[in-house]
Amino acid sequence: MAKGQPITVVGYLVISEDNIKPLTELTAEEEKQWAERRDARFKSVMTDYYRQHPDEFELLEDAPPDAKVDFYI
Repeated sequence: MAKGQPITVVGYLVISEDNIKPLTELTAEEEKQWAERRDARFKSVMTDYYRQHPDEFELLEDAPPDAKVDFYI
């Protein structure tokens, strides 16, 4: 691929074994359910991470409310 050429990425959501949809085709209800599950999973992963890295959590706690915080999962 030539440098600087755009690429197209399509994300899919596996709702069930027989129901796989592109993210752009989700109904409002499916999008809401997916967002709730995504957010719960993210909170769980971050909680586990900070339990294992309390020093990182202390840095986060000490940051001012408007601080830009960078982290990688």
